[in-house]
Amino acid sequence: AGGAAAAVMACAMERLLLVWVRGRDLPESLLTLAVAMILADAAVAVWGGNPLTMQPPAVLTPRLHILGITYPGFRIFVLLFGILVGVGLWLLLMRTTLGMAVRAGVDDRETTAALGINVGRIMTIVFMLAGLLAGFAGVIGGSYWALAPGEDFQVLALSLVTIVIGGMGSVVGAAVGALITAMTLSFATAYFPDFSLFFVFAPMALVLAVRPQGL
Repeated sequence: AGGAAAAVMACAMERLLLVWVRGRDLPESLLTLAVAMILADAAVAVWGGNPLTMQPPAVLTPRLHILGITYPGFRIFVLLFGILVGVGLWLLLMRTTLGMAVRAGVDDRETTAALGINVGRIMTIVFMLAGLLAGFAGVIGGSYWALAPGEDFQVLALSLVTIVIGGMGSVVGAAVGALITAMTLSFATAYFPDFSLFFVFAPMALVLAVRPQGL
């Protein structure tokens, strides 16, 4: 239900707002950030600023013993779910007609439209899919962390680092960027907590300086 609600909101946002700035990266980014800020403030106004926690289902929280170490089962579930989503997205983009249309529409919108493909409809479908996945991620993340003001933009910042490191439009790059970002954040938080943000953004700065298109 959370994923479906986010998909409907994404569809409305794409049809009513993003259609006016389509193809311009900076206006698109600023518009989506503005909407995120409005939604965040609306959430605080409706539900208040106190952190909330959601307990995941018991079936997803077994204690797993691997090589003498006890792991929370929900973390393994999140890991496997992320891998499943990543593989599914790669197959969708690389092995389906819809994926071919998406890639063609991004690379050359005018020529793709001239071939009879409704690029606007394709982009709406893609944005709805992104909203659906964001809704899923919100439900799982809300069970993994706490629901609190500011968590949304912390996730957005880490997403930006991941995209810059991995490269725009690459599912494999997103996986590599996410792995680098997560491992860097984990070790920096454990060993250098006062400089954790520096270590997180340092790889992004290095990639932008050496290979701006991403890894």
